[in-house]
Amino acid sequence: MTSAKKSPSTAPAGETAHDSLTSALLAALDARERPGREQAIDRAAQAADPDELLVMVGDGDHSVRRNAAMEALSRGGPRSIPALLRALRSDDAELVMFAANVLGRTRDPVAVPHLVGLLEHRDANVAQAAIDALAQLRATVAVGSLVKALDRDPWLRFAAVDALGEIGDAQAVGPLVGLLEDESIRLGVVEALGKIGSPEALGALARLLREDQDSQTFAACLRAIGRALEAQPDERILRNIEAWVHLGSPAAVEVQARVVQVLSGSDEDAYGSGREMSEKEAGAQLVRALRLRPLYATLVLAGCDPALREVLQFCAVSIGGEIAPALGEGLGCNNRNVRVLACNCIGALGLVELVPGLVASLGDGDEAIRAAAASALARLRQGDSARAIVKLLCDRSSMVREAALAALTRLDAAAVSEALVQECAVRPALRSQALDVMRVNSHGSQLSFLRDCLSSSDAILRAKAMAVITTQLGSQVVDFLQPLLTSADVETRRSIVVALGQHRGPAVVEMLLDQAESDPQTRSEAIRALIAVGDIAAAPRLTELLERESGAARLPIVEALAHLADPASEPAIIRLLADGDPAMRRTAVRALGHFGSRVAVAQIVAASRDADASVRLAVVETLAVLADPRARDTLERMCADNDAAVAATARRRVSAPV
Repeated sequence: MTSAKKSPSTAPAGETAHDSLTSALLAALDARERPGREQAIDRAAQAADPDELLVMVGDGDHSVRRNAAMEALSRGGPRSIPALLRALRSDDAELVMFAANVLGRTRDPVAVPHLVGLLEHRDANVAQAAIDALAQLRATVAVGSLVKALDRDPWLRFAAVDALGEIGDAQAVGPLVGLLEDESIRLGVVEALGKIGSPEALGALARLLREDQDSQTFAACLRAIGRALEAQPDERILRNIEAWVHLGSPAAVEVQARVVQVLSGSDEDAYGSGREMSEKEAGAQLVRALRLRPLYATLVLAGCDPALREVLQFCAVSIGGEIAPALGEGLGCNNRNVRVLACNCIGALGLVELVPGLVASLGDGDEAIRAAAASALARLRQGDSARAIVKLLCDRSSMVREAALAALTRLDAAAVSEALVQECAVRPALRSQALDVMRVNSHGSQLSFLRDCLSSSDAILRAKAMAVITTQLGSQVVDFLQPLLTSADVETRRSIVVALGQHRGPAVVEMLLDQAESDPQTRSEAIRALIAVGDIAAAPRLTELLERESGAARLPIVEALAHLADPASEPAIIRLLADGDPAMRRTAVRALGHFGSRVAVAQIVAASRDADASVRLAVVETLAVLADPRARDTLERMCADNDAAVAATARRRVSAPV
């Protein structure tokens, strides 16, 4: 066996490995300036002899050079593997340890059996390096061997627990649960169970949450449950977990009270601390998944932390109409963030019974609430609120003016036209903005107003009026086309649907939705037309249609919902990740990429463990275009995927320029 200082080398006789590397490259590897050193590492990864780099790894006198050489070996990929595997047989334990570390970073699964062989190494540092490398490689075939390491010394036990969590294989749950009685390692086991996220893991976490009174354990367990829920997109699975169901019963009132404390806490440092799922987020997800009605008000009030808004909105939308009373209370909360959350959720859920509260919010002193209320009323198609929204066109806040303008383009054209004409009679300065609305939301009752604008001395006003008149002619085309949608000839109906997709306005959206629901033969064209129109108000009915349909008929509907990216449809898309059809799961993964929310990214990451390789490939391609840090971490893990195509694609995406 060779030592670290005398590792095999291709250097000529009388010349050391260091000498055979060019002096310029060696100096660059020693450099502390990052740009030059990075270039040298890339050159070494592509051209240097891996055996010579290993000699540098064993050179304990130059830590900068050692780290650079290790990085070059890891970037070298397949060309580095043979030398690294030979180094695992060295008598020098330190070299073996470093070689194992680098093999983990190469993300090449060929190293797995060799690393498993090191788990019984006499040097604990080497065994730990092998465990860490297997964790990086997500080596499911090593789970059995890692379970045996749970009986080794405490240090290796910690490493093995962490590795089993990173690998995420459900067969490790039983052995890990057996360690929960050990206080010294309990928190690590809890975190690992959360990462595995199987029904068995969730059941064990639910029992611990109920039985353990230690505050630190409770917090860790709550975070782990939040993480585990990400791996269970179909809530129906949870109903079969006895310990989980018990958390929602009156017998678990103490646990529920502690969740209230978590959600009511005001320590903002707890959020964004680097944990994948904060306690507040996890508490909100627990309330959602268990449908804990007594905690709905607490859930809404947790919106005082603006960083929680995405997660809380997802939870509220998932819960549905039964959360309406809590949202109504939220509208009257003295915290602006809670009021914004309430407005958004009311609009997304279509809670028309809360319209009076939204109308009152149009006069809120905070610009964000006024804007959110206007948007929510537009989503609810509340034409009666048009006059109140028109008044916001002269709001002092540009945010509110833009929200009002957008809302008026989505409300009933007749109601909007009447409100605009009436308000412009009082405030002529609004005529330009009124014309902007009319161009998108045209109606015959606007003609008299348009004639007046055409005689204006303002050239810009005249030009806008003429553009609206052109749109009015287009609206007549829509009226002409509508009766033809009942034609017996399917090709005629298809051509009419395509033509409608070139127009805008609430009436067109409703026609296309009716067509998608009533005429399966033209559904694909109607859905493509809705994508072209791009009105988010179509999302609720499309979501209802999605849940009524089955099989491949759902695919174009999901595509449309992806383009609209309405938070109200996010829960329905997530449920598709549990569908039995891989094609449906692939489509759901890609659709969630359009949403890009914290919840959506977490679900895409969880899908990286899907049993079907084509779904995992969709995960790679979707994560590659997302800026979320979790995307990069998951892509690196998938470089060691069991499927060669998935692993190769992940490596290509990881190495691609940012």
